[in-house]
Amino acid sequence: ANPISAWRWRQINWKRSSGVRSSARSTGIPRDTVEAESTACRTHGQAVSLQADPERHAERVGYRLCEHEFAELVRVEDSADERKDSVDAHCALPASRQGLHRRSPRGGGPQIDGADGLSCPVLNMANTPIESIESEQPLLIERFGLYPDTAGPGKFRGGLSLIRDFRILADEATFQLRTDRTDFLPWGVQGGKPGTPTRNYLNPDTDPQELPGKYLTTLKKGDVYRVIQAGGGGYGDPLDRDVYAVLDDVQQEKLTLDHVRREYGVVIDPGTLELDLIATEALRGEMRVREGENGG
Repeated sequence: ANPISAWRWRQINWKRSSGVRSSARSTGIPRDTVEAESTACRTHGQAVSLQADPERHAERVGYRLCEHEFAELVRVEDSADERKDSVDAHCALPASRQGLHRRSPRGGGPQIDGADGLSCPVLNMANTPIESIESEQPLLIERFGLYPDTAGPGKFRGGLSLIRDFRILADEATFQLRTDRTDFLPWGVQGGKPGTPTRNYLNPDTDPQELPGKYLTTLKKGDVYRVIQAGGGGYGDPLDRDVYAVLDDVQQEKLTLDHVRREYGVVIDPGTLELDLIATEALRGEMRVREGENGG
């Protein structure tokens, strides 16, 4: 069956859908986590509908169901080229009657890493250009790029998240924030580890304040909002990852030396950035023994 058609059917028949709970049985995701996400999704949907926005309600429910539909496909490795995770990051400035919408990167799959910084397929890899934001709204984008060490470790790691800083240029702005994956991490599967959570900050470099996932306030001219999106979950045991793929990530500054040593058991010389194969083999052996002792 066409998975998109299935998604749309479940979107319309939300109350009768068993897709959310069945994804827990299929992928080994903790049942209470999936059910909690389901409850959170319905609760948020009700809050949106109270604002007389039923279309947004259906849209957000549809996004969450799409995630679980893709999670359902994980168990069929031959038919799932990638595992998709996503997070909704939406901030609105009502004065301009527009919102800034961004979905998080994809998770790793049985044959490939998650795509860094690219949105889930529901939005067709959408990305609002800096030029568009700055020309249409009273905002200045001061930082935009991939954020290191946010990809969920795995044989095939998840996609790296994006970081973006918005500076308010208007005298005053009503700021409405709706982000997911602050409490429930993008899960890893088949031994992979979860990605990192979404983090929101106000004035991070001057008077830092960490914001909750859902937030409404008034910002003044010069205030800076920073969002660090959730990273995609990993697929497979991180200790099975190709050491040269890990080295490549370090050389491209996607992962740090401490991170790859801790999560992948890969030792890289900090001065030359060359791989130490002997030390890596020894460290991975020790980590596998510890995992066995802990029932991993």
